[in-house]
Amino acid sequence: MPEITYHEVADELAEEIESLEPGDRLPSENELVRRYGVSRISARAALQELERRMLVRRTRGSGTRVALRLPYPLRAGTTPSWGQLVREAGHTPTYAVDSIRSERANAAIGRALMIPRGRMITRVQRRMFVDGEVAACQSHWLPSDEVPNISDHQDPSGSLSLTLTGHFGFELDRAWSRAKLAVPTVEIAADLELTGRPPIWRVESLNHCERRRRPVEYAIAWNRADVFDVLLELGPSDGPTEMR
Repeated sequence: MPEITYHEVADELAEEIESLEPGDRLPSENELVRRYGVSRISARAALQELERRMLVRRTRGSGTRVALRLPYPLRAGTTPSWGQLVREAGHTPTYAVDSIRSERANAAIGRALMIPRGRMITRVQRRMFVDGEVAACQSHWLPSDEVPNISDHQDPSGSLSLTLTGHFGFELDRAWSRAKLAVPTVEIAADLELTGRPPIWRVESLNHCERRRRPVEYAIAWNRADVFDVLLELGPSDGPTEMR
């Protein structure tokens, strides 16, 4: 009898995943060898196939677990809050601000924020975690005149949105967003603790402040594709997003 293929093993495991919870462990390579009578190479290839499908998260030392795949809806006119999105999905967001520094706006950022090229802007770089595991990293560019001395007010482990709304009085709404699957740089892959450089969601967005009547935040986020499932929503929603 011919050996079952790794695709067949992956398909069967994918069906099992539908009845599991995010974070549940999958069988190890050795367990798959015993269960299906396949080679170690085929067992490893099956788990790699599930990883390519973004159904599992593989971490050295802790095995293979069911991926989160939290819904990440993109729609204009909503209050942009990464932490709120995670909390609404029933999980816990935490943050780590890696740097806050001043620089001069290049042409692209100047156009986005509607300021002259060379105007001083503040760049905030941070990583975000879901239930204690790294899920995203993000760069934010803000007009420096709108966020004076922000480093004195931003908690290194706190929400940037809360700082912008609570301390600086921003009334944020999402003007536009663009999302695509992209191959991360080596540096971003390291920040996201990825094995290799698998595709991740690159989400670019511009946030507007109605009170100031101007764009006040341009951001690029790199989100692990085994944590988030980006959804493009056009027009009125027909109901709540289905969550696992």
